[in-house]
Amino acid sequence: MHRPRLILGSLDAIEAALGDELRRWKAVDPLAPPLLLVGDVLIGIYLRRRLARLAGGHVNLPVMTPGHLARLLGEPALLAEGRTPLPAGGQHLLAEEIALGAGGYFAPVRQAPGFAQALDRLFRELREAGVDPEGFRAAVSQAEVNQEKCTALAHLYARYAERRRGFYDGLDTYAAADPSRLDAPAVLVYGISQPSGLLRRLLERLMETLPVTVFLPRTVPEADRAHREMIDWLTSLGAGEEPAPEPVPDREPTALDHLRATLFHPAGGTEPDGTVRLVSAPDPAREVREAARACLAWAAEGIPFHEMAVVFRRDEPYRALVDEVFRETGIPVYLYGGRPLAEHPQGRRLLALLALAGSPLRRAAVMEFITETHLPDATAERYGPVEPALWDALSREAGIVEGRDQWISRLSLLHQAKRRAVLGEEQEDPERIDERLRTELEAIERLSQFIKDFADQLEARPEHASWQAHLDYLRDLAVTYVDRAEPLLDLLAPLARLDALVPQVSFVRFQRTVRRVLERADAGTVLGPDEVPPNGHFGRDGVAVLDVFSLRFLRLRAVAVLGLAERSFPAPPRQDALLLDRERVRLSAAGRWEIPLRAAGADPEPLLFALAVAAAGERLLLSYPRSGGDGRTILPSHFFRAAAEALTGRRVGVEDIDSLSRELFTRVPTNRFGAATPEEALTAGEYDRTLLALLPQEGAECLARLHPPFARARAAWEARWRGRELTTYDGVLGEAAAAAVARRAGLRRAISPSRLETYATCPFRFFLSYLLRLEPVEEPDLLERIESLERGALVHDVLQRFLTECGANDPPSRVRREAHLARLRAIAEEECADREQRGLVGYPLLWQVDRRAILEDLITWYDREVAERDDALRPGAFELRFGPKWTHDREDSPLSTDDPVPLQADGLTLRFQGRIDRIDWSPDRSAFRVVDYKTGKCPGHHKDDRLAGGRALQLPIYLLAASHVLGIPWERGEAEYFYVTRRGEFKRVRFSGATLRDRWEEFTALVQGLAEGIAAGRFHPVPGPSREHCTYCDYSTVCDIRIARLAERKAADPRAADFARLGEVM
Repeated sequence: MHRPRLILGSLDAIEAALGDELRRWKAVDPLAPPLLLVGDVLIGIYLRRRLARLAGGHVNLPVMTPGHLARLLGEPALLAEGRTPLPAGGQHLLAEEIALGAGGYFAPVRQAPGFAQALDRLFRELREAGVDPEGFRAAVSQAEVNQEKCTALAHLYARYAERRRGFYDGLDTYAAADPSRLDAPAVLVYGISQPSGLLRRLLERLMETLPVTVFLPRTVPEADRAHREMIDWLTSLGAGEEPAPEPVPDREPTALDHLRATLFHPAGGTEPDGTVRLVSAPDPAREVREAARACLAWAAEGIPFHEMAVVFRRDEPYRALVDEVFRETGIPVYLYGGRPLAEHPQGRRLLALLALAGSPLRRAAVMEFITETHLPDATAERYGPVEPALWDALSREAGIVEGRDQWISRLSLLHQAKRRAVLGEEQEDPERIDERLRTELEAIERLSQFIKDFADQLEARPEHASWQAHLDYLRDLAVTYVDRAEPLLDLLAPLARLDALVPQVSFVRFQRTVRRVLERADAGTVLGPDEVPPNGHFGRDGVAVLDVFSLRFLRLRAVAVLGLAERSFPAPPRQDALLLDRERVRLSAAGRWEIPLRAAGADPEPLLFALAVAAAGERLLLSYPRSGGDGRTILPSHFFRAAAEALTGRRVGVEDIDSLSRELFTRVPTNRFGAATPEEALTAGEYDRTLLALLPQEGAECLARLHPPFARARAAWEARWRGRELTTYDGVLGEAAAAAVARRAGLRRAISPSRLETYATCPFRFFLSYLLRLEPVEEPDLLERIESLERGALVHDVLQRFLTECGANDPPSRVRREAHLARLRAIAEEECADREQRGLVGYPLLWQVDRRAILEDLITWYDREVAERDDALRPGAFELRFGPKWTHDREDSPLSTDDPVPLQADGLTLRFQGRIDRIDWSPDRSAFRVVDYKTGKCPGHHKDDRLAGGRALQLPIYLLAASHVLGIPWERGEAEYFYVTRRGEFKRVRFSGATLRDRWEEFTALVQGLAEGIAAGRFHPVPGPSREHCTYCDYSTVCDIRIARLAERKAADPRAADFARLGEVM
């Protein structure tokens, strides 16, 4: 057996020693070089180029990773045994299968996805350590461990091994490797510092016939502990520690050299010289932008992009951010591993489609898929123009939440309602349908057909089937609904091989497997350069973007290390929940293995950081984010502080970071969204932001010329916040705009009392709602219980039907109570059933409660009606409309009129329209009462005979309307709100004709003032005391959050003061 050689030194030294060793073997036979065994593919690419310079060129140099070598030496023997390769993803699938079948100790967690993942990782660790199932079971019986748990693990491990029988994967090839198959005079090991038990055994077998030389870096003691175990193993085999000669520096020492030498063990500081920069950024996105700035600065110094690297401990969130920011900036990159196909639009479309299969067809998910996907031409033609925006609006209007039946039924109801609103119940004269309505009706029909076909295909999924059957289903689905899906389907086709391993799987497991495949696949490889931005080549073009594991043993001229934050880099050690470290130690002792320790073993994190620092030859950037973008404060890790301590020669705590010298440390301000100087700007947009920050006046003028909307935005801000007068930007319109408003908002057209009340509450709300006609876009949601508006409509419909049937000659009375209540209940049951059928009542149990409450409230209403009824007045009209009829979806009283109700106010004529719930009058038509039903709580400004500054105008205007229709003087009438539920405590709020007569001048002046405000275009926001007008406002999200301050600031403006005086009319 050959004794191994162990060569230790800095990265520069062991690279040179490796070159010398290769040169020595070249002298023996130039065409038979030794095997170079490397820890990572990138190390191999790097060393091929590096050794070509160090060794004066090389020919036929075989470079392999351990996995490649094991397959070369062991796969033929496994194939000769009749074993077949385990299909891709098979190991995880098997672990999942074993987890799902777990009983006893692990039965409660067998369905948890995390259990299968943990089991998969543990099984891999056991196999890498060379632990066989029988040996594991024996060790469990001998060791002092949790017997119930570990016996269960041994049983699962044995089942796992049994299910794998007949298959092999990469780990199996290590044990089967035949060293005689290796055609090389020696083995040189580089870039491997923590070999598994399987690799150690393979190397030991190679040492029996070949010389093996191992090269390990020597950095700083704290970091070198990570490969102490490997050094001890090599020493036990007879290796001596051979120090590699350190190259003679050809330049003066730099701060970077000092950092490498004193990391974790500061020994005096050094003067900053620009070779090392420390950066603190507000968040990861701006941290990445600082890295991009550093790369551009390094390029300006003459360092090529391909000699740079940007690295991080975890891919999230940095990998995607670096890709996005660097592409935006125009910096070429090499993304190690490529861009995940799952993040490409094509991948997202296929995953979204797959997620919809088996889902409840939630409206938001369906519309997101339709909006984001590109349908194949044949599918798009089948349904006419596919209009995602219109389909989205119509499905919202229909109130669709989820479920095939709901989609179909509610689209049908919407179609019927839109036709009925224009054509009436008889649906006659289709020519009255205007173009806009026709477009909507046709769109509803197309969407309905699309959903029916879509749901049919989604529901055809197999619940449990073979992998091939699932793939066939997915192919049929994808080629129908995703354009150019074939490359993705071809990528997934090999999953059919899993039928040999697990013949039947659920659709949910199939979905998870597809997602894993797309997450690991490179979009560029699958889709080609036409679909994916170009990815560079390591060491040839583009900044290398990779994690710190892949940076190990590489040397570049400039490196940026991101994410040096606590609990990120270094990552905290974590125990394995299935097999604790103390149990691993005891089992290893019993079975004479070395099962790796998770938390108590040698910490690899310091070595990772030390090698990242050593990878930088000339420039190094170390940075951390102060928050994760979610407002959570993040502290710099002790690695970041260790670097600061090495450079300054003193202890650096978290509180000392910001006091570091400006030559060494940069804190990017949270409120800075540009660069420090225009010259450092990465993009044109950032240049503009930087200019604005440094030269506000000049920057604003420049942006105003280039981008006119900016000029208007700036003018708006100055008008609102620099003056104390109301301006156009506060909602006070100019003459031309005010004139247009006057034509539309009620002075020449009929206006409803509620609109005037809205203006009296907040003119800006009136402007947004009735002039701009903005409506909040809300996502229909699952109803837990019937909504307030629908509940109110139900009660209104019941009362209107009941009182109409009773007529004037059979009003509610004690004598007729029993018969009336029977009919009232029957009508209520019918209306409740109608809401149930339309899916408007929520969960059944809650609906039982609400339904009972509605019925009880109706009975209470009846009794209050009897107790408080004026025998001189009888119900005479219901749903009485005054003003134009806009829709045909509600029945009108025969007394309804198309003429608005006029009101003369100091020469100004206003025309009102509306709908009165109920009017009672005396047989001799000497008196009347208007009743408006309310089903909510009684607001504080609803009080007897109050106008509430214009917020309670409905009752007096209804008095005038009823008088106009009935021909009875309004002085003899009365109007009331009747709160007909327990929420409103069955209150009545009245406004009498006598009060209106006494306050006529006050009333008309108030109405006139409000009308003149509308005519003059005064629509400034009025939040009210303590912003009470904003509490239930649909437009609070589009109002300035500081609206109360703004209103107070401009309260002295004459127009604001005039409006405030109107509000004082009680």
